Amino acid sequence: MKYKLLLVLASFFTIATSFSQIAPAIDNLYACDSNPATGHAIFNMYMSNHEQILNAQDVPSDYTVEYYATQANAIAGTNFIVNSDYYENLTNPQTIYYRVQKTATGEFAIGSFQLIVLQQILFTDVVACGSAGYTIVEPAAGYGEFYTGPNGTGTLLPYGTVITTPQTIYVYFGCDTYNPSFNVTIADEPEYTGPTGTIVCDSYTLPPLDANSSYSNLNGLIAGDVITTSQQLTVMTWYGGQGSQCYMYTPVNIDVVASFPDQLTVNGCDSENNGQAYFDLTTAFYNIPNVATLQATYHKTLALAQAGTNAIDAQYTNTEELTTLYARIITDGGACSHIITINLVSFTFEYGTPDTVTGCDPDGDGFGLFNLETALIDISNGSNLQIAVFATEAEAVAATPLSTGIDSTNLFAYQNTTPFNQTLYAVVTNQGNCKQIVPITLTTTTNCTLKTVTGTVRYDQNGTGCTATSAPVANIQVLHSNGLVAFTNALGQYTIEGVTDGSVLVYGDPFGNFALGDVVFEGSETTTVADLCLSQPTNTGNDVWVSLIPTSVARPEFQANYTAFVQNSSGATTSGTLTVNFDVTKLAFIGVGSPFTASGNTLTLSYTLAPYSSAFYTLNFLVENATIAIPGQLLQFTAHVNQSNDIINSNNTTALEQVIVNSYDPNDITVHQGDVITLNEANDYLDYTIRFQNTGNADAVNIKIVTQLDADLYAGSFIPNTSSHDFSVQLSGGAVIFTFNNINLPGVEENEALSQGYISYRVRPGTVFPGAEYTAKADIYFDGNEPIATNIASTIIENPLTVPTQTKDSFIIYPNPASGTVTLQLPGNAAADVMVADILGKTVFTKNNVAPQTLLDISSLNSGMYFVTVLSEGKITTKKLIVK
Repeated sequence: MKYKLLLVLASFFTIATSFSQIAPAIDNLYACDSNPATGHAIFNMYMSNHEQILNAQDVPSDYTVEYYATQANAIAGTNFIVNSDYYENLTNPQTIYYRVQKTATGEFAIGSFQLIVLQQILFTDVVACGSAGYTIVEPAAGYGEFYTGPNGTGTLLPYGTVITTPQTIYVYFGCDTYNPSFNVTIADEPEYTGPTGTIVCDSYTLPPLDANSSYSNLNGLIAGDVITTSQQLTVMTWYGGQGSQCYMYTPVNIDVVASFPDQLTVNGCDSENNGQAYFDLTTAFYNIPNVATLQATYHKTLALAQAGTNAIDAQYTNTEELTTLYARIITDGGACSHIITINLVSFTFEYGTPDTVTGCDPDGDGFGLFNLETALIDISNGSNLQIAVFATEAEAVAATPLSTGIDSTNLFAYQNTTPFNQTLYAVVTNQGNCKQIVPITLTTTTNCTLKTVTGTVRYDQNGTGCTATSAPVANIQVLHSNGLVAFTNALGQYTIEGVTDGSVLVYGDPFGNFALGDVVFEGSETTTVADLCLSQPTNTGNDVWVSLIPTSVARPEFQANYTAFVQNSSGATTSGTLTVNFDVTKLAFIGVGSPFTASGNTLTLSYTLAPYSSAFYTLNFLVENATIAIPGQLLQFTAHVNQSNDIINSNNTTALEQVIVNSYDPNDITVHQGDVITLNEANDYLDYTIRFQNTGNADAVNIKIVTQLDADLYAGSFIPNTSSHDFSVQLSGGAVIFTFNNINLPGVEENEALSQGYISYRVRPGTVFPGAEYTAKADIYFDGNEPIATNIASTIIENPLTVPTQTKDSFIIYPNPASGTVTLQLPGNAAADVMVADILGKTVFTKNNVAPQTLLDISSLNSGMYFVTVLSEGKITTKKLIVK
């Protein structure tokens, strides 16, 4: 006999042999537990369900209904339940199967329902703690209602109701034999009478507490203990006396001010060498604990300090040439005070003016190497001075004693970033905190020769040494002992200019393998070769990382091109899957000739990479028309490599934000992560792409791209990604020069498509804090022409604890990251439409005509990154939102 299986509900299914009979969904049957409680009860299935099943058929009189304890019996039509009107369940719950059969044909359908016995649940009296009250929750059994009266009378108390007054709560199950209740008692909140936060001198004795309180055993302290160090105490207070179910914890901060020294010394700057030095008197107290809680006044005599009168300014110029001042120190509460003698020590400030530093530029392109040590010797002039060199005057002005400036290990081989003539700025300080900014002038000369080391890095995969056929090591850093850095190309080749005798090092971080070679110039040699053999790793594992690079702009109805770059930075052949997600609502993937497989908004491909090799894959899209891909909106992408045994997971995923434009500058720089990142994102790499185009009418033979890494980026983490053409790169401190020799880039009029190129790199932030901003720009040199300056790409770490500054045409959203709700503040007074989309471009939230300042409920959004788009007064702006 034929039959079929149809799933209707989690607790209900049907099996049917044709479409003439149906097995309707039947409600579960409930019965009260017997007394004593056994989990068994009597059910009348015939009265409850029989008529309902038959009435669902086309002609009820043509059908019969039988009930079974198992599905197999129902299908076979054997062992049906005889007494369906008086049936005692076997288990709790128990599934019953019914068979509705057409009498004439024997065709049937099978359905099911459950028999559930409402068992007695024990409820105990509850003590609620003060104003928090007691919250009605659903019983663990999943059934039962709460009322203010017995047997389902009085007011229904839905789940979630908070009880704040003493009363009896009745639980109703629909059973006459069991109607439990419990009492809710509200405990009065105690009044806290213990110690509060205080600032004391030397020590603090814990006072006794009232009968309802004690010092928490978290601190292990009791009344009478003496505290000599600053700490946070915890006092535990019970509602209605110790031992009750309700209690509260009160944190108490005790700041103990250590004993003050009798004398301190402050160094001052006598910049004019006339005996009248300037002193910052506050520096005397930097090493005193709890200095932020102290109040200090400064006086010229001991008597004035003791009286607390005639105080002088903390920024003091010693016109009277005094050698001693006095500080009166008190705590905020006056619990501790002391008079300290301040000894004034003056330091004169003498420094020299450096001669112009000449750098060697043998090819005459304006870029050379400079020995800045000679300038520092001129400036120090034999004095004990601290000198830090900065690329711009603005950086020098903003420098603090902790600022390091240009990497000091590269000062004897500095690579200029402005051709021919450049000015650097030295911040000169001494022990007296004198500070002076001294310019250092650089100029190039062609009457010289730079010594160069070249070589090939290969991998000793078998542990037997390297030969000419050993695999090259691509995209790895080569460090010369004078601090200059280069990177190998896809063939493992490197070149470092401006070196001396020394050594070169390659280190396979974090796998522990390395290669070390000597650099020796014989006689008048200007070029030497140092090939390197990278040893096998000492640490096991893989490291594959990915970057997604925009190689063109995104314009409505034009093709947009991207490159996915995958690098194997480990000594083993690796295989994995690359996945790219894109905004399918604004982009159409062009799959012809592509290695990717497309499914919705996801592109995938499988890769296999040899040790220390890389691959790049081209992705082409057609951008939708301007009514869909609206200029000013963002395109969001993510790329991910799924790699087994990868020991650095943080670089397996990368994100890209790209603004849709109408027109564009062909020479620009972009930061892939966008103009705002979170603190968590700042722990990963920032990716940059510099695009260039020869807009002239003749080929560009050689191209140089020069960029100075932001001082708050960690130059040691710099890694070149990939490029449109062969290139070499040299890093000196924070200065990076990409060189495209013999690129022969055609002019735009000759071949528009081939007139373009790009270079991409990544670098980690070095200084990370809310509000930190990282900027990047580049100068592009086509042969001997004047440089073309790119735009400035800026990224800022958003501060989730403060309200962002609002620009004229932008909205702000805070806090960010957020959960629950966020505040949206619009420019001007106009209302706006708001749309929130997830990383895949799917709209998850919309709201129209919102007020200029409104609260958005985001509690329904899952954790992750979203994009908030606001349309107001004809303008569209999109920003990133992180939901916790």
